[in-house]
Amino acid sequence: MKVNLAILLCGAAHKPYVEWFSEENGRVVLELKPEQVEVIGKPVPWQETEPISRKEQHENMARFLVGLCRDAARVNAKKSCSG
Repeated sequence: MKVNLAILLCGAAHKPYVEWFSEENGRVVLELKPEQVEVIGKPVPWQETEPISRKEQHENMARFLVGLCRDAARVNAKKSCSG
C-alpha cells in the first residue's frame, strides 16, 4: 500500500491533527485533542533548515513509521500477555 504522509501540528482552529493519503483509503485525517500530543525537542523553523530530496523525505518517513509500528506492536504485546 502506498501512503503519502503529512504530519501537521495545528489547524486553523488550533487543534492538532495528522493527515495522510493512501491509495487504499484515500484522504484520512486523525483529529486530536491538544493533551493527546507531546512535542519532543524543539521544533526548527523551516527557514533555518536545508531542503532535502523527496527520496530522503520518504526514507525518513519510512524509518519513523517502522519505529512507530514497532513500538505500538510492543505495547499491544505487553497488554495481551498481561491478560
